[in-house]
Amino acid sequence: MATTSFVYHTLGLRGHRHLKTEYKGGCTYHHVELAAGKRRCRACRAPSCELTLEGRFERTFRALPVGSRRQFVVLDGHEQRCGRCGHRLREPILFADGKQRHIRAFERYVIDLCRIAPIKHVSLLLGVSWTLVKEIFKQHLHRRLKKRSLKCVRRIAIDELAIRKGHQYMTVILDLDTGRIL
Repeated sequence: MATTSFVYHTLGLRGHRHLKTEYKGGCTYHHVELAAGKRRCRACRAPSCELTLEGRFERTFRALPVGSRRQFVVLDGHEQRCGRCGHRLREPILFADGKQRHIRAFERYVIDLCRIAPIKHVSLLLGVSWTLVKEIFKQHLHRRLKKRSLKCVRRIAIDELAIRKGHQYMTVILDLDTGRIL
């Protein structure tokens, strides 16, 4: 049986309270909600004592698998009305980015697996589409490579490779001192 401690330590859902666990179709569903002390107005950052909970919503996110069993996190969220600023907004989702349908811990797991296995094998192991794994890894590479500083580069090497003879070419730029691809 899952507990708040399992949800906190294994899935990385800090500030959430575990409500219940369901087992359906070979998958595990963990129902969670934002802890009362963590609620704040998204517009003016007013504390939970100034919020009124009016509506409910539910979103399902893919979580880390345990063995071959798939796991999902079901967020039982609330719509809040702020007494200070008057806005009516949904609670923020702290463990996922934007409109993603998976938690950040799942992203980190995919990235770790992509370092040792091809994208196709990672997608088969996790039971997700090849394009999802590719997009997660592509976003990771974009974030990681965007931060590169070119201050220390003194000498470069440029090479062109033919991907398909006479049709497509790729230019590779290297730092000669470190061997790093720029």
